[in-house]
Amino acid sequence: MKSLITFLLFTTIVFHSQGQSTTFFKSDQINFQNKKFRLFGHEDIEQNIVQGHNLDKGSQLEFRLSYYDKNGVIMREYSPKLGFDDVSIFNSSIGLMNELFLEGKGDSPFGRANFSCGFQKDGRLIWKHADSLIIGLLKPFNDSDYYGRMKILSSHSKYDEGDYMVEINDSGQIKLAIQLRTVVGDSLVVDAGMSQIRQILFSGSRKYILFSNKLGDQNAIAYSKNDGISWEIMPLPEILFFQLDNYSIFLGTMTGRIGSARYLLKQYTLDLQEKMNFEGEMGEFNSISGSLVFHNGGLFSFVSNHTDSSWNLTDQRLNFYSHHGIKKRVCRYSLSVGEFDIGIPQPTRDNGILIYASPRDWAPYNSGLMKTDSLGLVYNTDVICDCKDYNTGIGEQ
Repeated sequence: MKSLITFLLFTTIVFHSQGQSTTFFKSDQINFQNKKFRLFGHEDIEQNIVQGHNLDKGSQLEFRLSYYDKNGVIMREYSPKLGFDDVSIFNSSIGLMNELFLEGKGDSPFGRANFSCGFQKDGRLIWKHADSLIIGLLKPFNDSDYYGRMKILSSHSKYDEGDYMVEINDSGQIKLAIQLRTVVGDSLVVDAGMSQIRQILFSGSRKYILFSNKLGDQNAIAYSKNDGISWEIMPLPEILFFQLDNYSIFLGTMTGRIGSARYLLKQYTLDLQEKMNFEGEMGEFNSISGSLVFHNGGLFSFVSNHTDSSWNLTDQRLNFYSHHGIKKRVCRYSLSVGEFDIGIPQPTRDNGILIYASPRDWAPYNSGLMKTDSLGLVYNTDVICDCKDYNTGIGEQ
């Protein structure tokens, strides 16, 4: 009875779950026989899911998209007409009207070339940039416009070589371009042929540019609190990820020596004042997969990776923590048929979590999907959820 009361209080008080999330576990549904490698997955505004894969055809790669409904059932798959062969995708994001934005490289009649594009769900191309001007890392900041990174790779009639923070509209037209060199100065800019901007985030009038300097072995954040009128530079250690919610900035990095390193999560205010260093309990794993998922009720979750002394993966868990660094819940997943790998988590519009799924005894290169509710649970499937609550505030009897 005590466990049931604890679970109900945890559900209603801590998570503030808004309605029942759709959950599912689906094995590979993609209808092609070549070896395939998952590149990305996103949920759109209609709660449908799009995944991108590369198909290994031996002599070259083919880029393929698959679309799923909100219950994880595949609806269609196709290879978009990008005008390039042997395509590799570096970055992807979803637009305000379900557009898909891609940045990558492929073979053209004139050789290997970089490209970026935006196209509709039906495959209709909206805009495309190639060769010397490439746009990526796009995120919406109002009803029709996006911030992202523009890379000028060679001589251009309008822009100098280098990285830019760029604003474009939903037709791909450039409305504003601020060169990184003018923000951080010549001393921190490396070879113009290298991409320095790793991420661009924003909150109201605040702008953040995470960039690498000195050939990528150091990082820094360029920060503006007045819409880019003036900037401050904050040096940082090697950053594994950089995320922003409504109240804080989270940075993921590593601490310790190679072979005994542990993951370190740092929390800052929106004005880059350090709030908390997540060590202690959070040092019990070696790394996390990709990024954090922010939830209602002041919680965030992430997939942790645990290894043995030889750095072989032994376990993966979905963890829930408060913004104060307090562990609240840990979930492990398994199937009766064998071990179970989980990948980068992503938030869904019904407060659930979408996770790439890969049971180890499936045939190689299979691609499955799992979606949990806000508590990390999956219902009416073959998945076994082993979830344990911590620090509920209820004394043990």
